Amino acid sequence: MKAREPVNRYMTENVRSIEVGAPAAELLRLFDEAPFHHLPVVKGGVLVGMLSTSDVNKLRTFMPRHVADPDAYVNAHVQIDRLMRWPAITVSGTQSLDQAVRLMIEHGVHALPVTDAHGQLAGILTTTDLLKAALHPERRDELADGEGDAGELRRELQQLRARMHALEEVVDCAERYIRAGQDERLHSMLLKALDRVRGTSGTRSTPVLL
Repeated sequence: MKAREPVNRYMTENVRSIEVGAPAAELLRLFDEAPFHHLPVVKGGVLVGMLSTSDVNKLRTFMPRHVADPDAYVNAHVQIDRLMRWPAITVSGTQSLDQAVRLMIEHGVHALPVTDAHGQLAGILTTTDLLKAALHPERRDELADGEGDAGELRRELQQLRARMHALEEVVDCAERYIRAGQDERLHSMLLKALDRVRGTSGTRSTPVLL
């Protein structure tokens, strides 16, 4: 894997998506059925936003525990266009992996929907795609000495992976804090997790996106 290679060489092409006007219960069903963490939102094939497991977890966290019909409750109280993140940070298939990684780090995201010149969804590039490509046995020698474009890309991937773990810890602590109420121990854990996120972002002023 080389930093100047195009995104479309490593992106996932057969990406699942959801229409912006779909019932919110469909969103929960999709995340339950498939092992993905990011879901593009489209309108007639054109990308309009992004959803992630953290968005779904927030939805489930704030849902009343004793609801006779969860699907009906979600459909009545949640609209996908209000839950999704927009505008989505995107990349084109012809842009380089180096550009894609820098976008991820700059905006604190773990996935970039890939769009064509008309805004149509063409695929998705995730940190998992990048890590798999970086660790491919046939290309590992390109990354061995840590020099040049490949070495720089590897270092940025490691930075992004560390930030991913830190963000996941924040989300976990935040959900436990919300469920437990004003718990001093969880409050302290959450503050420490936030400090670790700030530490992985270096000198950048990247906002934390949960």
